[in-house]
Amino acid sequence: MTLARPSLARPGQAPLQPLILCLLLLACTSGCGTPGTGKLKRSEAPGMPVATAAVSSPARPAAGTNQSLERCPADSPRLALRMGELRQAEAALAAVKGEQYRPVPPPAPLEEAQESRYRPEDQDLDREHHAQAMAAWETAEAERRRLWAEDHDQRLAAAQGRLDQIAADLQRRRGDLFTGPGSIEFNPQVAEAIRLCQA
Repeated sequence: MTLARPSLARPGQAPLQPLILCLLLLACTSGCGTPGTGKLKRSEAPGMPVATAAVSSPARPAAGTNQSLERCPADSPRLALRMGELRQAEAALAAVKGEQYRPVPPPAPLEEAQESRYRPEDQDLDREHHAQAMAAWETAEAERRRLWAEDHDQRLAAAQGRLDQIAADLQRRRGDLFTGPGSIEFNPQVAEAIRLCQA
């Protein structure tokens, strides 16, 4: 008769071998699965963006910038220069228009209090001299005013002519530069396009 080998387990405890086998089986199930079925790939982890291997293409100028430069006429620098000259001519014309004639002061009037101390014949002589001085002043003043008005008209015509000549040149070079016929106000869009051509 063969006696059974006594168990190493303490009373009240389960044998260790079944427990160890269960642990090994569980570890194999979680760590030894087929590729793609056990753990999530790193790139597929929740909340993580999928990495891309695309190589960014070299930066290219914006199409709008190229088109703007292509539309810049060859005489853009000349246009910009003439536009500045137009504004200067406009200011010069306004300055000439704002001029006013300044007369030379007339002879001072006689002081009656002082004249009363003179003899009547001396008072008459002073009045005669004063009247002659006033007449001479009036004659000279009329001539000065005439000469000033003549010079002013000439300078006014020259300033207006220069403004008109520059405006006509700009109109010939760029027909849509002004806001309308007879106007010297720039079309904002066209003026901005010319300015960008100089940048």
